[in-house]
Amino acid sequence: MNSREMQACADRLEEFLSKLLRHVGRSERRRHGALYVQGLLLDGERKSIEPLAQRVPGANVQALQQKGRIAKLEKRLAKLQEPKSPPPTK
Repeated sequence: MNSREMQACADRLEEFLSKLLRHVGRSERRRHGALYVQGLLLDGERKSIEPLAQRVPGANVQALQQKGRIAKLEKRLAKLQEPKSPPPTK
């Protein structure tokens, strides 16, 4: 992947995250949510908070451990990944 393709991917991810996280509330929650998603996308066998925070520059274990925030984010991510049902046929 060349630098132009990488930038296009980064732009698409930023757009996706802004849509996903706009209802999370405070700006710090959006920032930590974006770091959490970044950690999920990076290489690494374990996706639990501590190893994830170690892989992501600027990630804070304590901030990522706020389960209410993370649980809501995971539910939104799961919902976005659900296959769309085709419209019923008549």
